[in-house]
Amino acid sequence: MNNLKKFRKEKGFGQIELAEKLGITQSSYSRYESGARDIPTDILSKLADYFGVTIDDILGRAEDEEQQTSLTNFDPASIPVKYPKSSTYPAPRLEKETALIPILGSVRAGYDNFAEQNIEGYIRINEDIKAMHPDAFTLRVTGDSMEPEMSHGDYVICLPDAEIRNNDVAIVCINGEIGTVKRIRFDQDGLTLIPRNPKYKSIHYTPEEVETLPVTIQGKVIERRSFYS
Repeated sequence: MNNLKKFRKEKGFGQIELAEKLGITQSSYSRYESGARDIPTDILSKLADYFGVTIDDILGRAEDEEQQTSLTNFDPASIPVKYPKSSTYPAPRLEKETALIPILGSVRAGYDNFAEQNIEGYIRINEDIKAMHPDAFTLRVTGDSMEPEMSHGDYVICLPDAEIRNNDVAIVCINGEIGTVKRIRFDQDGLTLIPRNPKYKSIHYTPEEVETLPVTIQGKVIERRSFYS
């Protein structure tokens, strides 16, 4: 995990402000900070100058070296395979569940929690999906606004580079910090986040709010997994 968020907060920069300094979009910067995308060399050099640190400091390479001994003998096959009890999505082809993707913490099935971008572990997915979407990641759902489609404690597999269409379920980031999982709807009046649980109300963002808050889509949810405890 890189140290971008740590250095950004130490300098008092917001994501939007820093992205503007770098000449990139806030959405792109957010993916660099979360580790969902590798940081290009030219961006790394600019960041090192802004923060007054080395590129190695940003990438956390010193920390990685300390952990190298324990990772050297890491065997992916030693990770327990977890499969769903039930799902609204197609059942996985178990013989091809060999590729590993990271679990990047939790995302709220609600509107009032932060997405925690820390690797908690790994799960296995279809190797074909991993080949087509190398930056795929997993988040753990907290809250109940998407029940019964997904429940508290479920895991969702997300593709940050997949095309997003109306009525897809997606991970949405609000103001660079607040993460939520919702069904989304686009129209000329903006973007609407739609819960599954009827006790929650949809939330609408105008085009201006989408731009200024901002509201960004971090990935398309393609699968839910509800694991045995």
